[in-house]
Formats: sequence, C-alpha cells, structure tokens
Amino acid sequence: MSGGSRRVLVFSGNMLNDIDDEHVVTMEVIEHAVPLSVATGAGGWVRYTWLDHVPKESLTRQVGEVPEELMQRLSTRLFMVIATD
Repeated sequence: MSGGSRRVLVFSGNMLNDIDDEHVVTMEVIEHAVPLSVATGAGGWVRYTWLDHVPKESLTRQVGEVPEELMQRLSTRLFMVIATD
C-alpha cells in the first residue's frame, strides 16, 4: 500500500454506538495473517482487535462489501475478546 494509503473495514456495531455521526469505527485490512485476524476470502485479513475511529470525510473510495457471514464472525470474535479481557 504505497503513498500512505491504507485499507480499512468500516464497522458499526451496537456495542460501539456512542461515537458521533461524523465518525465511523474501522478495522484494519492487511495482506498477511497475524494473530487475532480473520480471512476475508478475497486474499486479505481483518485485524478485528485494531479498532479505530476516523472522520467519515477522511474515507476515500469504497472497494467492496463484506459478506454478512464475515461480519458475524468478526462481531463474535470481537465480543469474545472484549468479554474475556
């Protein structure tokens, strides 16, 4: 990812609904597997414990949509990490 750009998955879950409307919660999308990541099925991995919140206006282009099954898996794993911490 050259030029300082990065890929993120925009995540909105009810447990994180106290973020104002100008921001979104994101998870980092990476090219190689690391601990606490989930395969996207499209050659990438989502680091579900690397949450950030960014202004919506800082997002550039949408490159795809995440299948519902993957979002459910991410939500479940994130909840398990939060609940067992």
